[in-house]
Amino acid sequence: MSNVMIHPGIFLIICGLVAVFVPKIVRQAMMIICPILAFAFAFVLPLGTDGVLTLFGYDFHYMFVAQKNIMFLLVFTLVAVFAGFYSSYAGDKLGAFAAMGYAGGAAGVIMAGDWFTLIFFWEFMAITSTLLIWGNRTKKSTAAGFRYLLVHMLGGNMLLFGIVIKVTQGSYMISNLTEGPHDLAFWLIFLGMAVNAAIVPLHAWAPDAYPESTLGGGAFMSGFTTKLAVLCVCYAFAGWKPLIVFGLIMIFYGACLAIIENDMRRLLSYHIISQLGFMIADIGIGTEFAQDAAYALAFGNVLYKSLLFMCAGAIIYATGIRKINQLGRLAKKMPLTCIVFFIAAFSITGVPGFAGFTCKSLSMACAEEAGLEWVATLMMLGSIGTALSIPIKMGYFIFFGEERNIEVKPYPVVMKIGMVGGAIACILAGVLPGQVYSLLPFATDYTPYTISHVLEYAQLLPAAFLAFLMYLPNMEPHTALTIDLDWFYRKPFAICYAGLSKALFAFQNYCGGIGRKVYHFLQVTSNDPYSFLHMSPKNELSDDRQSHMRYKEDAYRSRIGDGMIWVIGSIAVIAIYLLIVM
Repeated sequence: MSNVMIHPGIFLIICGLVAVFVPKIVRQAMMIICPILAFAFAFVLPLGTDGVLTLFGYDFHYMFVAQKNIMFLLVFTLVAVFAGFYSSYAGDKLGAFAAMGYAGGAAGVIMAGDWFTLIFFWEFMAITSTLLIWGNRTKKSTAAGFRYLLVHMLGGNMLLFGIVIKVTQGSYMISNLTEGPHDLAFWLIFLGMAVNAAIVPLHAWAPDAYPESTLGGGAFMSGFTTKLAVLCVCYAFAGWKPLIVFGLIMIFYGACLAIIENDMRRLLSYHIISQLGFMIADIGIGTEFAQDAAYALAFGNVLYKSLLFMCAGAIIYATGIRKINQLGRLAKKMPLTCIVFFIAAFSITGVPGFAGFTCKSLSMACAEEAGLEWVATLMMLGSIGTALSIPIKMGYFIFFGEERNIEVKPYPVVMKIGMVGGAIACILAGVLPGQVYSLLPFATDYTPYTISHVLEYAQLLPAAFLAFLMYLPNMEPHTALTIDLDWFYRKPFAICYAGLSKALFAFQNYCGGIGRKVYHFLQVTSNDPYSFLHMSPKNELSDDRQSHMRYKEDAYRSRIGDGMIWVIGSIAVIAIYLLIVM
């Protein structure tokens, strides 16, 4: 193996910059080839690699590879390959730069060994992911991208200030902060990471921004930002018990809103929050097995959540429709999409033989091992929401629901290649659990394919489907406005903003009135300075002065004789004084 090691993230960022200046056909090829090369570079990086760049007396550990991050590095670059295929059909400059730059920034965060390297790539991801939203070039995407950028700049600045405090305290390398001190740096770093991890109530940016991204951008964004935040939360806060409560809230909150949502990509965005809840709860449990569970679930979620967004994007591309209740009977019209969708849906539900069964089952097992049976029970109940919202609700109404006579146009072959690649990865991860577990940060002998465990999950989907059939008339999605928690701070903020704006405008008008009066006074006074003193001129030029209301120096000037008298008188006084003195 060559001793030359290439940073996969920096390589992708450079490729993104180059793609802006090359012809479209070359750019489309780069969207496919560059992620493949990045995955190859990641695959050959040996454990223990620690690339260091010294600048301004500070060591930036920009290429740190260890057992605790190799799983994320491989799955992220692998999904970048699938999403690269999927996105290459467009071939636009902004999309190519944003997609590869975003994937490169994600790899940079994964391989960061110190706080400053982490925040650099963290902020770079925020900028490039915003471009993936703005790349849709609609009014809604422009507004959503602006809100997304504001939220992530706020979170990034909190993280930056926390890092600065931590570094001034002498802690340069990324480390666990759970043991304390729980000072300002602790809370700033936690809040900054909580924004990207979409921890409720800091989650609203995900269902707001993800549905408005480009079709290819959704395939990237759904897998990267939040899972990277999970990795960073695991680094810094593993074992912090309040995360268990945060995680359980996320599980049920995201699942409930996913069940009632009608927009495909918005539903999947809410379900991201639910899936993240399992990971956050695992991190809160904090044992080595629990951290393995969070890693494994993040690994699987990157695969099948990105694949679900690809399927949704393919449907939107082919039909131009985003609403579930406007779709139906697409199984015959889009058979490949139907098959791939159910592979991803069975994966996320945890059906044996698919990635979710291998990756998700550790979450309940680690809770039981830690003596938290109630947490494991709630996680299982949350999994029912997953089954109801994606394989059953989306699968039934989109592919087997009422015929809508929808015209379906073919979508590009490269999109199909990306989807098929993701589907194969979901199957392989499900049937080869040992290969997945070998990448975990801590060694485990967990075996998912036991009779009791298989039967437990085999009952989950049929039970959820039975409940679905019983309430089928009420389960059909309908067009309505979903009120999220952000409504409760957006509306008061809007009212306060409007009230403050009115108060400031009133103050501005008041000051403007005073200014106008002062200006008028100065204007009048400058026209006739003596009018301020209410002095009448000695020499009346009333007709001329009154007619023009302007200052006339001749009206106030003394007679020439008066001046001569004052001069002669002054000379006389001075002469008399000099005679007396001398």
